Amino acid sequence: MPKLSEVAAQPQTLKLSQVQGQQAAPAQPDGGSAFDRFMIGVGHGMTRVGQAAEQLSRHIVPTSPQLDAFTGNESTPAFESRIADEEGLYQGGVGKTGAAKWGSFMGNLAATAPLGAMAVPARGATLGVAAIRGALAGGATAATSDPTQGGDDFAGQKALQFGLGAAAGGAIPVVGRGVMRAAENLVPANIVQRISNAFTNKANAQPFAQESEQLAQRTGIPFTPGQVSGAKMQTGLENLSRQSFFSADKAFEADKRTAEAAADYIRRTMDKLSPNEVSSEGVGQRVQDTVRNVVKSISDNRAATAARQYGAIDKALGGTPVVRYTNTANTINSILGEYADVPGQAAAGIRAQLQSMLDDIAKKPAYSISSAQKARSAYGRAASGSADIFKDVKTSEQARIAKRLYGAMTDDIESGAAALDGGVRFGPGLMTQADGSMIERGGIADMWRKANENYRNYSQLLDATEASPLRRLVGDKVDVGDFMTVNKLPPEKVISTLGGMAPSELKMVGNVMQRQAPNVWQDYKRLLVQNALDEAQSAPASMGANTLPLNAAKFVSAMGGGKPAKVAQLRALFTPKEYAQIDDAFNAMRRLGDKFGANYSGTAPASEMLNLLRGFGVKTAASVGSQVIGLRKMANVMLNADGRRAIVELSRLPPQSRQAASLAGYLAALATSNQSVNVGASGQIQENDRNDGAKGY
Repeated sequence: MPKLSEVAAQPQTLKLSQVQGQQAAPAQPDGGSAFDRFMIGVGHGMTRVGQAAEQLSRHIVPTSPQLDAFTGNESTPAFESRIADEEGLYQGGVGKTGAAKWGSFMGNLAATAPLGAMAVPARGATLGVAAIRGALAGGATAATSDPTQGGDDFAGQKALQFGLGAAAGGAIPVVGRGVMRAAENLVPANIVQRISNAFTNKANAQPFAQESEQLAQRTGIPFTPGQVSGAKMQTGLENLSRQSFFSADKAFEADKRTAEAAADYIRRTMDKLSPNEVSSEGVGQRVQDTVRNVVKSISDNRAATAARQYGAIDKALGGTPVVRYTNTANTINSILGEYADVPGQAAAGIRAQLQSMLDDIAKKPAYSISSAQKARSAYGRAASGSADIFKDVKTSEQARIAKRLYGAMTDDIESGAAALDGGVRFGPGLMTQADGSMIERGGIADMWRKANENYRNYSQLLDATEASPLRRLVGDKVDVGDFMTVNKLPPEKVISTLGGMAPSELKMVGNVMQRQAPNVWQDYKRLLVQNALDEAQSAPASMGANTLPLNAAKFVSAMGGGKPAKVAQLRALFTPKEYAQIDDAFNAMRRLGDKFGANYSGTAPASEMLNLLRGFGVKTAASVGSQVIGLRKMANVMLNADGRRAIVELSRLPPQSRQAASLAGYLAALATSNQSVNVGASGQIQENDRNDGAKGY
């Protein structure tokens, strides 16, 4: 085995594996390629870390020379002498080359990487914390990456190594942040941001910003700084960050969080209107049923009242025939005249049935009031299409004839009250004979007139209902044979019919619905908001797979918040308290949908990428890089709810105040961080995980 002196005398003829067993000796500078010298340097750097660790362990747990001699181990002085000789040999040979020096540095760096990781501060750490961590990591790295020269002062030499490493490690964060801040002040993006801040600060002092903050409190929606202030410069920069390749993902994350909060507010508003699950078919059917019940209730009350009052009069008269069908007979003759010259079996059938009715009337000069009331009710049912008085006559024509007969019979019944006073069977005075007894004639006439008045009032109410907007919600029900009923107005059509009503009509329908079925009317209100939310959450395939959960402009459009006529409808439909919540949704959506400064042609990302690909030199890199820095900062602030609040608060503080300086520092850190921070009332900054940061105002 060659000795070290022989290796030193003939360095160009030896290889690394020939020195002290497996300890390598360096090749000459011209003894290999640059890559070979680099790899030799890597091995040297890593070897020095191992030697330093072994030397440190020998001094921490020393062994006696006798024990080393007994076990055959190398003594510590011999070990230190050997590694010193090897280092001198290396530095005198291949260690002089630049490739070996870089290789030694990289090998040393790789071996001490775990210690170097300690120098990386936590996100949002202050400069002092970063400097302390850097000093500790730098000192530890220096002390373990290189062995000392040996001798009696091992501790002093190690302390010196630690001190020099600590000084360098602690200075790096300080100098680095200073250099970065100076560089950022030179790039155009930072200048634009400063101008934007100036305009935004002025905008934050306006009533619009105060309204935005109050709106955020009520709705729980975390608006971006541009959405809070309404400043067009800030809004334009935010929209630019949404379109940049380098900041679009982060800006999208901010917009997604805001959109989810907006959708949650709309859902809460829906739940306040009604907690029920609703659909157009279900709500439309229930509205129809409610209106039908209203009409049926009026009709039933009219029939019950008439039966009670006319029945009492008939009983008092003893069933005396007192109603003459004069008007009814005249109306039948008039209708016969209409069909007199109409050929065909249908017309002949109508004439025959009308003549039969005349013959029946002619058989009796008068009818009891109960019989007259029954006949009028039959004509009324036929007029509404729910009964037949003719055979083989079209329903619509039968209803027209029955309606005329119904009116004539009503006139006959009402005229009977006046005839009661002057009837041929009644003698002088106020008394008349009935069933062998005497009754007060004037009292019966008054009862009759009162019954006529009540019946007329109910009929007028039904006519008003027929002429009101309620009629448009019912539709006609047609019986098909004995097994099916067809509704000519589908329930879904009811919803669109309501949506087309004038505010006064909608208010009229609402008053009826609130009295008869308030829950159904609340379900209809919820349905309108739900349909608008569904519209706002639908996205065409052209929008892509990962889209925002809410389109603000679509919601306002679906609800009609952009049209004065539709807004008037909403005010007529919702109570003032309910409309205030809907109006908050409109105001929030308008802030979210502000696209000022956006590139609608979609060429912004393409231009940005082309600028990167065209002759990527230093000038191009600086220009594009400055834009990237500014847009990513903008996206960071958009993503952080507390950052938004800090911007608003900063605009209201004196620039020289301590709290303003604290908030400004916080925003500067936030712009380059992915972590959120809470700012308390005193301006103290507390670090939080990013996912907990965006909780609104």
